[in-house]
Amino acid sequence: MNRILAAIVIQAAVLAASGQSPKTPLPQERQLFELLNAARERDGLEKLDWNANLATAARAHAEQMARQGELSHLLPGELPLQQRVGSTGERFDAVAENVAVADNIDDAHFGLMTSPGHRANILTTKYNAVGVAVVQAGKRVYVAQDFARVLPAYSPEEFREEVVAAFNRARKAHGFGPVGSEPDRRLDDQACAGKLEPEAVLLGTNGAMQATVFSATQPANLPPPMEKAAADPNVRRMNIGVCFRPDADKFSRFWVVAAFFASR
Repeated sequence: MNRILAAIVIQAAVLAASGQSPKTPLPQERQLFELLNAARERDGLEKLDWNANLATAARAHAEQMARQGELSHLLPGELPLQQRVGSTGERFDAVAENVAVADNIDDAHFGLMTSPGHRANILTTKYNAVGVAVVQAGKRVYVAQDFARVLPAYSPEEFREEVVAAFNRARKAHGFGPVGSEPDRRLDDQACAGKLEPEAVLLGTNGAMQATVFSATQPANLPPPMEKAAADPNVRRMNIGVCFRPDADKFSRFWVVAAFFASR
């Protein structure tokens, strides 16, 4: 068997493809997709979902490898993995890639599963989706598997509502009633402009007793300052601003600016 493999993993602390990969995998891609999910099932893990955006990014990279006859995670002129995936419009906060070249699909899968790094990418619980690309070049196949933890595509309004709901659940856990909340366009603008100092929020917000600024990929993941405010019986109202602002590496993040008041 003649196999060459490489793996890369990138995770948050959260390329436009040359051609479109189909929403459903092509026959060889489906075979490899089913093989990796069968391996997950044998390990008692949930199957990964097929993701067309991840497949688009994987296909663009596999085509480049086949064209240049080189196995690599970053070929000349390419963006890094997370930016290739992010440029498809997908929202994610963790991403990884396996690449291989082999004589056939079975050899490629066998090689990936017997390599610790590649096997770890296939069998981890970090990811919930994958896109697979297989490109034939002569008698060999070039393979790319792009894994990600794909996030729900919240609008800013939906994300704001979910943050408020999570905050009020935390209030309830402390034995307090829910706070009133108001969207605040000025705080939206601050979140989008990167004005992320709580002191600046307090200076510009009349009557606020405290403020916090944070980024999150999931609205239910409240940071310690939000949890502390939820446990404060003096907090009665919250103004909240939200902005979807991916970071430089294309990991999907919402920025949240919250100001707390002692009266309704």
